[in-house]
Amino acid sequence: ATQWHPARMAAGVAKVIVLMLMLFWTARFVIGRSAAAATRSAPRAWRRFAAVVLFGVASTIVTLAGERYLPGSGWPRAVIAVIGLVLLLGGTVLNVALSYWFAGAAVAEPAATWRRSLSASRGSLVWGLALTILAILPFMILHYALGYGAVARPGVVAGAMLLIDAVLVGFMSLIIGMANVTVAERMAGRHGLPLMLQD
Repeated sequence: ATQWHPARMAAGVAKVIVLMLMLFWTARFVIGRSAAAATRSAPRAWRRFAAVVLFGVASTIVTLAGERYLPGSGWPRAVIAVIGLVLLLGGTVLNVALSYWFAGAAVAEPAATWRRSLSASRGSLVWGLALTILAILPFMILHYALGYGAVARPGVVAGAMLLIDAVLVGFMSLIIGMANVTVAERMAGRHGLPLMLQD
């Protein structure tokens, strides 16, 4: 029951927002080629990226709602498992397909719309999925091992494990951001789309 506590759910959404913000600054740093580009005031970029954050939050809420309510729906376990798998895989595929939109919004690239990103994902989707999975899978395994491993451990040990996990998640967010930008640059290059710092 604790896993569905409102505070925990809110923390999950907050974590997604932080990850999206890390993507924002990573994209600006990589595409703008400087720390100054990543940290300067960019009102147009923030306005564009707000839609990306809203998308991320909405996706997270849908996933959490599925995890919360599907088990009590009365449907067969096999059906619930398939729906859960579709939500997980579908969300991953969609996020990769929208890489050009995500990165483009962070640099206020007007050409980077979600429709154009979906169109540009042709020819890069499988490559992008492979890159993303290979880049983050080792960190995800360690992340879950530390999180679940901390359960029922003595306080000091659990605290140390969770502290290591927090540092790991921060590093993992940079890896996710780099993977996103790499896929976005591939999409832009293959389809002749602009991807430059505009704000």
